[in-house]
Amino acid sequence: MARFLLFSLLLLYSLSGATQANAKLEAEIRHLEQRIVTAILNADTNALKQLWAPEFLVNNPRGRVASSPDSVIVL
Repeated sequence: MARFLLFSLLLLYSLSGATQANAKLEAEIRHLEQRIVTAILNADTNALKQLWAPEFLVNNPRGRVASSPDSVIVL
């Protein structure tokens, strides 16, 4: 019984650490998404070029796949 209790406590402790790490990661992703939204609304192409990955892919409004950030940003 003591082993089961010890195992359960260790499991709960390890899961709580993973949950905190996930919360931090989620907060970072939400922060980056908000920066992208702000950059789009302000037409800040320099910020978008910094935030978007070089291998960026997205469906554009013309029904085609844009294969790079430069193909999306129209100056």
